[in-house]
Amino acid sequence: MLVEQDEYRRFSLRKLLGGHFGNSFSRLVSFFAKEENLDAAQLDELLRHASEPQNPTSDEPNQPA
Repeated sequence: MLVEQDEYRRFSLRKLLGGHFGNSFSRLVSFFAKEENLDAAQLDELLRHASEPQNPTSDEPNQPA
């Protein structure tokens, strides 16, 4: 049985959050922002992206029907 890419992403993120950040998304984002030296504009962009409705195929190449 193959696992969908999005399903695997969700599984991996949950394990990462639970194992390293106490199930806190804000701790994960804070760590990432510090490690990547994000400025205020980049953080705003990240927040805008996070608040957008998810389109499961938006980052995958178009496939013929």
